Amino acid sequence: MEQYAINDTIVHPTHGIGRIVDIKHEELVEGFEHFYVIEVPEKSMIIHIPMRKMEKVGIRPTMSSAVFPQVLEALRSQPETLPDDYKTRQKDIRNRLTLGLPVDVAEVVRDLTWHEKRMGLTKADSDLLSKGLTLLADEIAVIQSIDTADATDIIMQALAEMDVETPPDEDS
Repeated sequence: MEQYAINDTIVHPTHGIGRIVDIKHEELVEGFEHFYVIEVPEKSMIIHIPMRKMEKVGIRPTMSSAVFPQVLEALRSQPETLPDDYKTRQKDIRNRLTLGLPVDVAEVVRDLTWHEKRMGLTKADSDLLSKGLTLLADEIAVIQSIDTADATDIIMQALAEMDVETPPDEDS
């Protein structure tokens, strides 16, 4: 039943990088419940998540070293045009960040960065970009065993190499 072990590093889509510090089995009114106890150092928090809800919450292991080049490629690749309607755009971006898949987060960061250069960002868009950058940098820092500032530099360098030669949706 246990998917993770104590000391495993995980990614929480809302709180970021965490570490399994304990596995508890507690008796509740409905019966026994099994919990992962997760420490999120960046936010100085401890959270308890039922094992049965880990996937639903979006908890996942950190990206593998094989996914890292795909993340860099996504950051460098041609951006996609985001919807002009801010409600639609932000809902889509929030959904992709909540899923927290590394390549999706990299695409969100790339697309918002390009959108910012093209037409600027709303405050909410800027917050989403910041969240995406933080999630990505924290995860890259963990898998590359570097600090977050160096991971952010890697992301910014990849974004500087972004393919914007052919504007999105205009090639035929």
